[in-house]
Amino acid sequence: MIEERQEESSEMAEKSLEAAEQSAGNFTPIQTRKLRRTTLIPCWSLCPSMDLVALGTGSSAYKFDLVEGSPSRRKSNNNDRSDIDGSGSSVDFAESIAIHRIVSWQRLLSLTIEQLTSSKFNDDDDNFESSDSIIFRENKEWEYAEDGGGPLFQRLVSNEDEMVFDDTTNNANDNIESSLQSAKGATFICWSPDGRCVAIGLVDGGVLIHDVEPEASDDDAAEASGHHALHIIHPPPPQHRSSENLISSIEQGKESDKDEQRSVTSEETVSIRNKTVAFSPRVTRSMASRREDTKLSSVQQQSIDEDNENTFQPSFAVVGMSWNRVSPPHSSWSLEKEEWETKESWAQSSQLIDRGRWFLPADCYNMSISSGKARVDGSFSPLAHLNVLCVATSRDLHWYLQGRYRIGSIPHGFDIGGHNTGIDLVCSPDLTNLLVISKQPQMPKGSRDATLYTTPLLGERRFDMQIYSALYRSIFSRLRDIREGIRSSTDSWRSALRPLDTKFQGLFKLLCNYNVAQPNDSVVDCAAAIRLELLRCILSGKSSVSGDASNALDQFFTRPQMHDQLFQREIKSIEASVASMEAKLHSKILAPIKGLVYETDELYGIARSRNFDASSSILIDPEEALRLYTSARILFLAFERCLTHVVEARGRLHDLLAWIRGTASQVRARGTAMDSIQRQNARNRRVPDGVIRRVSNFLSSPMVSALKQSDEVVFEHRHLAECVLGVPLSDFFSDCVSTEKVAPLASKMPGVRCTLKSALQTSFQICAVLFDKPRDAFTETLYRLDIHFETPHSTIAAHSRIGAGTCADKSGAFEPKTIQPYDNLFARHWMIIVRSVKDTFIEVIAIPGNSRPEFYLQAWLALPDNYAVRNIQFYGDSGNSSLSPNLDIDAVTNEGRQSLGLIVERKEDLPDGSKELHEELWLFNYDEISFKKCDFKLESDKAVSIAAADFSRDQCIRLQTAIAVTEDDANVLVTKSRHICTHQSFMVQERSKLNLCASRGIAGVLSFGASTSLDIFDLEEDEEEESGSESGDESFED
Repeated sequence: MIEERQEESSEMAEKSLEAAEQSAGNFTPIQTRKLRRTTLIPCWSLCPSMDLVALGTGSSAYKFDLVEGSPSRRKSNNNDRSDIDGSGSSVDFAESIAIHRIVSWQRLLSLTIEQLTSSKFNDDDDNFESSDSIIFRENKEWEYAEDGGGPLFQRLVSNEDEMVFDDTTNNANDNIESSLQSAKGATFICWSPDGRCVAIGLVDGGVLIHDVEPEASDDDAAEASGHHALHIIHPPPPQHRSSENLISSIEQGKESDKDEQRSVTSEETVSIRNKTVAFSPRVTRSMASRREDTKLSSVQQQSIDEDNENTFQPSFAVVGMSWNRVSPPHSSWSLEKEEWETKESWAQSSQLIDRGRWFLPADCYNMSISSGKARVDGSFSPLAHLNVLCVATSRDLHWYLQGRYRIGSIPHGFDIGGHNTGIDLVCSPDLTNLLVISKQPQMPKGSRDATLYTTPLLGERRFDMQIYSALYRSIFSRLRDIREGIRSSTDSWRSALRPLDTKFQGLFKLLCNYNVAQPNDSVVDCAAAIRLELLRCILSGKSSVSGDASNALDQFFTRPQMHDQLFQREIKSIEASVASMEAKLHSKILAPIKGLVYETDELYGIARSRNFDASSSILIDPEEALRLYTSARILFLAFERCLTHVVEARGRLHDLLAWIRGTASQVRARGTAMDSIQRQNARNRRVPDGVIRRVSNFLSSPMVSALKQSDEVVFEHRHLAECVLGVPLSDFFSDCVSTEKVAPLASKMPGVRCTLKSALQTSFQICAVLFDKPRDAFTETLYRLDIHFETPHSTIAAHSRIGAGTCADKSGAFEPKTIQPYDNLFARHWMIIVRSVKDTFIEVIAIPGNSRPEFYLQAWLALPDNYAVRNIQFYGDSGNSSLSPNLDIDAVTNEGRQSLGLIVERKEDLPDGSKELHEELWLFNYDEISFKKCDFKLESDKAVSIAAADFSRDQCIRLQTAIAVTEDDANVLVTKSRHICTHQSFMVQERSKLNLCASRGIAGVLSFGASTSLDIFDLEEDEEEESGSESGDESFED
């Protein structure tokens, strides 16, 4: 074994000498930007597929307080080193976001502080009227219910006969109102796997997803709406915590663990929570599962009681994000029989999915936001590879399928705060594992350093998740389009009838003044009195019952507002407005309803086709899917009835306005000469007998309403003009029918009478409950493993690798080398953790991607004397970041460049006795490192620890730069290096930040000195000695 070790050391030394000869000038500078010293860049990222960089800039005077949830004044760096050391309870936030092209520095996207919020309205908005506030509250309730929480969702999942109302639920509106006072700013930036979109984490816990190059046609609409976001992920919904909520651990453990939980003290309770996951109330249950009795353990009930005071406390700032797309199998893998069957099944069934584009109208898939038509989000389709956006806030961890569908949320349990800290999220290539690591410098008595979450659901049911997440986005998008269409149509109908409402209100006032009618606040009663007098006027010319009625009508028809030319222009305006309203119904409501019916039918068919055994989790309940399809059909029938009423209302309106104009001319012609112009105009404007008959018929007939007459129904939403017409069209746009009464009608198609809005609410409620079921399945399959490091570290980073299989061709995959041969080292993916220990040592740990790993691989690296590690980043290309990913089921993925980047600090003694610190960028390949196999130290069934190692330079692989390496050096790994900056040791200096992008072969370094400098290098091309930097120092463009 010793001889083999010596041979490996000699081979490594030979490779190191070859690299040293080629490392005269490493890394070609691409761009250098100088910023003001007071400017911070708390978040930034390099695009994985395009030559772009996203920068978030802020002021050095403020930080975001994670405890108070608001910006706070930063403490002086000269007097307090809490920011530098990583302590404290606040994080930096950016006040603006800009996306630039790296070479030309062209700005593609710019967001101001006002746009960095997930809330559209804020307290300082001047145009925040009461009507906007009502709409905002309704939007909030819908967003919370869509995301599986909030008071509205609580009422949906409760029993039909029992409604849960308590102090917390009653304060829901106050809580929503307080959300208006949301903080603004960004804390994290993450790119989508294909690089087309950028996700911006906010201080209010939300996420903005922006297109890199927004269309010019959408700018006006985006500016009017308050932000340019392609999609807004609002902060996860607040949830009422009661005994009926799901607060379950993933596994209960052994009976001995349960006995230990009952006898622990308050201090021991914290450690027990690290062993059993107490899920946050954001992981909810469906209607069917909530009706079952749920028993909670004592620890879980204690967790509920402790958090009762902060029931609706928001999740605060986003401190970590990772957006990953599932990688196809590697060519070296040996697929099992079930995997082959699933692959072949998807190859056939995918031909029948997403076929609606072939026969549905084009409006159903119109992508233009500013066109005023349906805007279904088509950025992902059911055929696109599954991807997951993982978001970590200061308290919780969330999974979003395709960047939209929140499939799960749990508390991560890490203490977040301090400068240059946060949470590092690393997802495995098959999306089944998520490694969560706190960037907070580890203290010697730290209890938990990393957590590995495993869920086989995303791997076993990958294709189902693709379909359901796509249908989730599409269905809810259509429901939102329908709701916005109803609002727009309501406004158009109200504005179209406003002139007639004014005239009829004046007529009713005249009737009251002449004692023909009694003052009444009911619009229906006022309209009944007007309809009666107009009908008497038609039948007798003058009222035979009371002359006062004739005088009131004569005064009404001879008012200045009834001047013929003025009234004729009003008629044209009213009819044009009503026609526009009908066009909005067709463009904004009909198209999404057609798409909704088709997609709910498709969802029901897919749910029925998934016949799994009892051990498999049911993601979508077929019965609930049938109810959703039925409610969508009811919504379509309600819309057809609405269109029928619109056509009837337009005809009645045309006849009534023509009769009023003709009657007004006749009244003015009374008492004039036979050959006067007034009589001539009256004869010319006389309406046909058919018009008079139609007007008299609808005035003498009862109103055609979408609602049944009932004492429980209040018709405050109706307008006077539509009641006079006898077609109260606003009934279709109202929600006066309670949802509890409409929901049971979804199973009885014949004879259902409901409004558009009530049918829409029914569809939305069923949809919210239906798509909450997969969250339960995700929760049930989630396994948690806490990882403890017995040796403290100062810097840590993590990365995932595709593992090599048993087949011959293992190129493009990670196959760890070991000091001695071991059995069963094959894994489909590996989690690589790199830690800096004692500043001069680096520990590399490789954890196999099994559901419950039993071992890990470990290697040690040593830096030269007077060197210390300040930052660690992986330079890894997963081979899955492309603008045009291969969606073929037989596609394979090979890894690209794989290296490790370091920011090291070198101390140099000066002649005057002071010390000078030099920061350098190092880059080296770690695939040639030999690992040692070690077994995890089992602390419990859900917690393991990595034993402390005896760090000595004799057992470590030594890192050397190309300049310092010699031929006599053995067991040396040569690194490429480049000097970054120099500063004095006595100055309190912020550490340089590093960002690597292996798919593009570039690196970005933020250094802090007299000014803040952003340097971007090409890592794959070394700088020639004769040529200098192509780009000089340029000032940052605000």
